[in-house]
Amino acid sequence: MGRMVTREFSYQKLTILVYNKVTKANEEMEITIPDAEYTSRRLENTINKVIDTNVYKMIDVLNTESFKELRGMSQEDFLKNSQPLPPRKVSAAGIEDYDE
Repeated sequence: MGRMVTREFSYQKLTILVYNKVTKANEEMEITIPDAEYTSRRLENTINKVIDTNVYKMIDVLNTESFKELRGMSQEDFLKNSQPLPPRKVSAAGIEDYDE
């Protein structure tokens, strides 16, 4: 195996209490979301994107665990599976980002 392309990912594992609209019972569910600073509204919106809101309604977050994980793939696989991006632009604050 040649060179590796690596990236460290931060994510949160949440245990949430949901109401199952089909069985009409409360259930615990584990989900994974990107690690970020969340307001209560943003957290609820993020959770609702992950769960099937036709079946479940989120009631409460019971537990949160943050994780970091180093992931990688061969440079060959990366080139096959990635897409080219435009050059990064540096803002006045010195932050590099892409134009969308």
